[in-house]
Amino acid sequence: MFRNAVIGLMLLVLQAMPAVARPLNIVTDIAPIRALSAAIAGPDISPDNLIPAAISPHDFVLKPSHMRQLAKADLIIWLGPRSTPALARPLARADVEKRLLTLNQLPGTLLLSLRAPGLFGYRPSSITPLAPRPENIDPHSWLAPDNLRLWARTIARRLSALDPDKTATYQGNLKQFLARLDKVERDIRRELQPPLKPFVQYHDSFQYFERGFGLLPLGAATTGAMESASLGTIIGLRDALADQGDACVFVTSPALKNRAAPLLTYGATLAVVDPLGRDIDPADYTPTTQLRHIAAQMAACLNAR
Repeated sequence: MFRNAVIGLMLLVLQAMPAVARPLNIVTDIAPIRALSAAIAGPDISPDNLIPAAISPHDFVLKPSHMRQLAKADLIIWLGPRSTPALARPLARADVEKRLLTLNQLPGTLLLSLRAPGLFGYRPSSITPLAPRPENIDPHSWLAPDNLRLWARTIARRLSALDPDKTATYQGNLKQFLARLDKVERDIRRELQPPLKPFVQYHDSFQYFERGFGLLPLGAATTGAMESASLGTIIGLRDALADQGDACVFVTSPALKNRAAPLLTYGATLAVVDPLGRDIDPADYTPTTQLRHIAAQMAACLNAR
């Protein structure tokens, strides 16, 4: 009798105690999206990222541990099937839909078509994007500043819906992020002001960044997930670089330097520019530091005279 009374009293006390809210469990696909989510969520929430920076999103293989992460998530934020194809099937399940935020499918997101390898032949009047087919989307959409703005606002709304008590916190984080992004954009525009050296890319990865900051590359050796360039493409780009003289050739990782070497002509400089920011200190990795880092890597070659 006494034991039952004690248990009953303990239950009453527990019911009267306020529930301790746990931090939201957020899972993202790649490092830039984790950084964006963390900027809006704030220091109390540390999003889990599925695809390590050292692994290409196109080479990623889903493991049981990743499935457990997805199962526990309150919110899953990813770019979409074109950017991280290994997640397409598990995230298509009906039980995931309410916990999913697919950034590339948000109305207003800028999506560009993949460019054909070779010389682009750009003129300032020819850079209006056409609506891409789903299978032909350039997957590097996190490099467009306007996409980051749209996505940040949407993430803030989703977090507020999941955790209404912290709405003011999320909105404050959003305001600070947008202010930092505005400043970084202004700084990059000053850093990449013409005249700049002409440049080509070995792997076409910066179309969104170029559009955001008015850069017009001569061309690229490979586009999409292609691993090697055709001899004809290499010769065409090399001839164009030879005509330019002093120029830049960008590769996305040191591992691609040997593949890009045939593009080099007299006066051309080879430089690494990473669209994922894998060489940024993780403690300093934010969407704005990543954009600033790309600009600094490009400017080191494009501005050198």
